[in-house]
Amino acid sequence: MSFEKKYTADIVVEKVKSILSELTGISDINGIKFTPGDEKGDVVFPCFVFAKSMKKNPAVISAELSEKIKEKGLDDIFSEQKSTGGYLNFFLDMKKFHSAVVSDFVKLQDKYGSLSKGEGKTIVIDYSSPNIAKPFSVGHLRSTNIGSSLSKILRFAGYNVIGDNHLGDWGTQFGKLIYAYKNWGDPKVIEKDPIKELLNLYVRFHEEAGLNSDEHPEEDNELEDKARAYFKQLEDGDPEITEIWKWMRDISLKDFDKVYKMLDVSFEEMLGESFYNDKMEEIKQIAEEKGLLETDEDGVKLIRLDKFGISTPLLLQKKDGASLYATRDLSGILYRKRTWNPEAILYVVGEEQTLYFKQLIKASELLGLGSNCVHIAFGLMILPAEGKFSTRKGRVIFLEDVLKDAVDRARKMIEDRDFSEEKKQEIAQKVGIGAVKYNDLSQNRVKTVGFDWDKMLSMDGNSSPYLQYSYSRAKAVLRKAEYNGDRTWNDSVELEKDEKQLLNRLSQFHSIVESSAVQYFPHIIANWLYELARDFTSFYTNVRILSSEEPYRQNRLILTDFYSSVIKTGLSLLGIETSEEM
Repeated sequence: MSFEKKYTADIVVEKVKSILSELTGISDINGIKFTPGDEKGDVVFPCFVFAKSMKKNPAVISAELSEKIKEKGLDDIFSEQKSTGGYLNFFLDMKKFHSAVVSDFVKLQDKYGSLSKGEGKTIVIDYSSPNIAKPFSVGHLRSTNIGSSLSKILRFAGYNVIGDNHLGDWGTQFGKLIYAYKNWGDPKVIEKDPIKELLNLYVRFHEEAGLNSDEHPEEDNELEDKARAYFKQLEDGDPEITEIWKWMRDISLKDFDKVYKMLDVSFEEMLGESFYNDKMEEIKQIAEEKGLLETDEDGVKLIRLDKFGISTPLLLQKKDGASLYATRDLSGILYRKRTWNPEAILYVVGEEQTLYFKQLIKASELLGLGSNCVHIAFGLMILPAEGKFSTRKGRVIFLEDVLKDAVDRARKMIEDRDFSEEKKQEIAQKVGIGAVKYNDLSQNRVKTVGFDWDKMLSMDGNSSPYLQYSYSRAKAVLRKAEYNGDRTWNDSVELEKDEKQLLNRLSQFHSIVESSAVQYFPHIIANWLYELARDFTSFYTNVRILSSEEPYRQNRLILTDFYSSVIKTGLSLLGIETSEEM
């Protein structure tokens, strides 16, 4: 379903772009800035962009275009247009503009900000992907948060989204676990606390094999060889080994489900690496048919990528015949292409895997599987004094423990509020989990993210609690006003400065959603929401709402309603819940 958006920020910019394209014959025009309320102009275009192609001084270009625009005439949403130096400045008829923005909100309501950009297109997002039989640690939080938020943003932009939790349920790690289980495991002990006990076995394997030292190689290690042999048995379908693997997978998924419920994250698919065990032979056949598959002196099958500036080859099969990540990932690309024919396949995986994804994407192109794979890289998440997370060394901070801690801290913040115990816990859950999510998503995903509880749970600053509280404050105003939902806007009323600023900001929501969807950056929405909340705070502080006369009161209630709807929608795109009372 597409929605009409008459005069939102993106539409106004498109109008200016259309005017300039018609006059210059240039279709690809960048640099137009929407700056409502600025005395220099509500929409500004620097004519320096045309200086090279037109071979003229920007000031001359600006003056000439200005005269042509005046001759042609402007849409009635604009009140004036003029040339200033090398800039073209467009001024909006603010009463018409603000009335049109409110009209769009009245039509669209909670769909305000949505796009039809992705209509008829599918995007697959590969994210979260914890390893079976290992703890769901804080190290998995970023992929889960970013992937879940991008799923919501892209759906809001009109795409059909398939979120696939590509579980790490295959590989040599299971050979290690199975060896450890068969030699040192006690089923009764493991059943009491499965994930932590399996972690202990995994760590013990590396201790026994002497692999916890960065200087100790994994190659030519006796226990490693035994682990590889067990994994080969698993790939070959050995009944006993397969039964142990299924048990480990089942107890892991039950444990993961607790965390996903706390985060309110769900997936369309949870296929896992094991799903592709019987589909990998086709990839090797395709590689061989295209003359890409080579075998090195050790018997390892690979694809060389030197010609494309990638010196490290992509390995497809070990010398013992066992598969690798790449074999399974290429099989996944082929399966997804045949099943969903996606516009893009996004891999939300840490930046330390950048080289691997360069290899994978180039190999996918060479095999004829397509070039629509995108690595959505992100930086590390670091807790104070903990450093990078490492499962094999046992340094793991369980995500469930961090989330519970966040909820407990949020509960203390509202302990003296006059709410029932049940209501306090509900609010604490939303505030605590929201704080953890926003701390991640409000920062550029490519950067390293740290934990600062005081900042995350601050009620004053760029934090989720601040945004959630501003929403509950808006809803409190509407309750006190006994607002009945009447959205009849009076466009003859002169708006105050803070009202104009809030409306101007709200008009940008569509373009903010589009920028976030196109660039795959949730922080664009998060940081815009903070600016929006600050504008509402100024409006709430400086403008009389409940005690104002009509028709001012009605307009201000509509503006409060408009804000509460957009802040709730925006937070929901980050996976953050709101509460009408806080």
